[in-house]
Amino acid sequence: MTGRVKTASGGDTTVAVTHYDGGHAALDNDCPHQSCPLNKGSIETGCLRCPGHE
Repeated sequence: MTGRVKTASGGDTTVAVTHYDGGHAALDNDCPHQSCPLNKGSIETGCLRCPGHE
């Protein structure tokens, strides 16, 4: 992935959104392991890394 991670919300749902390889990806903004906000993480070697796992 390249670029920044932003959030988008609708109703009770917040997703992390990023742009990569000419497309976009969105996933639940809460890490299933640590419940940390993924939009506060970093993008490393093509992967979104949770701030709770750094």
